Amino acid sequence: FFNSLNNIYALIAINQDEAQKAIEKLAHLMRYLIYDTDKKTVSLQKEFEFVQNYIDMMKHRLSSKVSVSVSIDQNVPSVTIPPLIFIPFIENAFKHGISYNEKSFINIDLVQEKDFIEFKCANSLSVYKKITNPYSGVGLENIKKRLDLLYNKDYILRIDERDSSFEVY
Repeated sequence: FFNSLNNIYALIAINQDEAQKAIEKLAHLMRYLIYDTDKKTVSLQKEFEFVQNYIDMMKHRLSSKVSVSVSIDQNVPSVTIPPLIFIPFIENAFKHGISYNEKSFINIDLVQEKDFIEFKCANSLSVYKKITNPYSGVGLENIKKRLDLLYNKDYILRIDERDSSFEVY
């Protein structure tokens, strides 16, 4: 939230209309986090909206060297899921997948297919960010544990790290 506020503060001097839209997106994010995520499940529609609002907020921080492609299904059935299932992967993409020194990308696809939800998130890996961190991977392990608790291994999670990209399916 602090980074978002700082970005909005800087945006006010550049483009007041965009700053106003950014504040509205931030308000939607905060409302969702405060009022909806303490429940066991949320509507799929609300979760998809949260993801889109988060991505829109993060785009304000990016330079023209970063390509972001987002495809989020707008025809969502009236079903519920546990909150904040997808956001850790998307946060990781924005944290580890962008570079201010070289061209980079983030591609996100989120669709509902029959009886399952298909999520794909791919991002570039910067040569500048390939520094071994002793805490690296802890977030991914926590996500796996959460999915195990929620779905008792009745899910598919595939994570592929290559030389120049990282993909979650």
